[in-house]
Amino acid sequence: MNIIHGFGVSAFNVVLQPFMLEFTGSLFYTGIIISISSIMQFLPMPFIGKLSDKYGLKKIWLFGPPI
Repeated sequence: MNIIHGFGVSAFNVVLQPFMLEFTGSLFYTGIIISISSIMQFLPMPFIGKLSDKYGLKKIWLFGPPI
């Protein structure tokens, strides 16, 4: 699951960065936006860990990506 998630996030970043650079026209603002989006990917991890402890790891693997 981590490999699949990693490939998905990597593909998202590859597509997002050139789009954001074209949209903002500034490397500085593009870097800020990409950094914030990377941080937002990791913020819900403690919440997902608590759900995994409560409901089981397999259910969270199935419903984790939409969360």
